[in-house]
Amino acid sequence: AGLFAAPPTRRPGTRWATRKHNDTRTRRAAMSSIKYIFSVNPGRSGSDYSTSLFKHAADCLSLHEAAPILCGQVMRDYNDGNHKPMQEMIPKKLEVMQEALEKAGKRVLFDSNHCFIKGFGWELVKHVPHDQIAVLFLRRDPDANAKGLLRIHDVPGLNALARDWYLQPGQVENRTEPREGANKLELCRWYVDETFVRGEEFRRKYPDILTVDVTLNELNDLATVERVFRDFGLEPLRTLSEAVGKRQNARGVYPPLDLELALRPVRFRDPAELSGEEAMRVRQEIGEYLMTLPEVRHTQPDNTLIPGGMMLLMGGVVKTLMKPGFLLRVEEKFNIDILYTELEGGLVKEVTWRLREGLAWPFLPFDRIFLTDPSGSPGLDPPSPLGDYGCSVNTQWSMVRMFISIIGYYLMDVLWRPRSTRIALLAVLLALAAYFFLL
Repeated sequence: AGLFAAPPTRRPGTRWATRKHNDTRTRRAAMSSIKYIFSVNPGRSGSDYSTSLFKHAADCLSLHEAAPILCGQVMRDYNDGNHKPMQEMIPKKLEVMQEALEKAGKRVLFDSNHCFIKGFGWELVKHVPHDQIAVLFLRRDPDANAKGLLRIHDVPGLNALARDWYLQPGQVENRTEPREGANKLELCRWYVDETFVRGEEFRRKYPDILTVDVTLNELNDLATVERVFRDFGLEPLRTLSEAVGKRQNARGVYPPLDLELALRPVRFRDPAELSGEEAMRVRQEIGEYLMTLPEVRHTQPDNTLIPGGMMLLMGGVVKTLMKPGFLLRVEEKFNIDILYTELEGGLVKEVTWRLREGLAWPFLPFDRIFLTDPSGSPGLDPPSPLGDYGCSVNTQWSMVRMFISIIGYYLMDVLWRPRSTRIALLAVLLALAAYFFLL
């Protein structure tokens, strides 16, 4: 209470429920013309899980953050009051969605992308008949939701990844603002509430768009999921029971939240105050030190950093650096704050790049999608080679280009290695060949 310029619209103890469509929802669904189902949710609230559930609805193509995602710079511009870039992307977004439906041979597309209410949703409704749109309001306990964001260091406005995916204080389109001097947890809670303040405004502004409300806990009940499907005019498949209750995208590389640590005041130098060149020097100096530590040099790949289970050395680096107390000792050694700063993300990239000389690297080509040589990049957190991925479209040609680039990186990283590494790699390959030959 008292954290926000405008209070959240939910009263304690009340159950979120669709207001306008309670009496007519079943009748409308029976003669449904719904083509697109989107979601209002803040992230870390079951969006990936809901996608896994809708894969078990008949005649439904279920996607999670389908390209173009419309996050990143285009979403920041929109929330800063410059709507034109987003408006120019909407026809492409609709074209891609229609092509996806036709290719899959499905009637309905579900996308749980939490950027919907933070940008493209407000423009998309100007191009699509409202009876073809429906929206799932997906809620988690707001305090737990805020802590879920804080656990994975996604604090609005505090790092590059958060600026790509979440709202920030002070943006023109904000309906509310966090209190002055809000701590990290309060910023996360503000963002969660701001998301649903916008969602309720959307519902009032577009009463002809069907909305269905559900909580994350309720989605763990088979009967509730079946009810949600039928509210949208979808029929559940027999396989639905196999998906209900199976957690998705748990981000296992991050430990349980240490709230006291997350909310501590600045202890040492604030890396945000460093110039670009000084920031790069500090990042490289700390990266060089980290590579002297056995637990860093022996980092193992991990597949829980991003949805989809992609095995990444970067995931293993995050897991290593996030071990309780590890970065605290590094902060003390270098007299600079790292946790929950831009420097934290920069060190993940710095260390992952330095580990490319290891034997695991040739078997982990997808790390190169997210990583390039950070040595010549001023600043705390070098940019990703993905660039402004929020507007990218996964066409067949773009996928071909990506794989060509991966092959090129593979040749540079593997064939041009020091002789000892090449010999060691050859020995491993020969051992594997002999093993399979003897099977």
